Amino acid sequence: MLAFRTVTYCTENEETPGKNTNVYLGSAELSAICSKLGRIPSKEEYLADVGVINQSSDKIYQYLNFDQIEEYVENAKEATA
Repeated sequence: MLAFRTVTYCTENEETPGKNTNVYLGSAELSAICSKLGRIPSKEEYLADVGVINQSSDKIYQYLNFDQIEEYVENAKEATA
């Protein structure tokens, strides 16, 4: 059962859970802002915080090449399946 207000994330176009369910589609950015505030932000709060995220996007959004990160390469050598 979903909580009174739930933020839902999906990668597909799915049917919504039903009428009057108070379920909101969101993003990773919205999740970060909700986590910081402890609630769903107002439009103004969201736009203010997402502006900060966008200004730092070159540091936040990076493709992780694990084969090029020494710590991961060393740990992978020691890992057993």
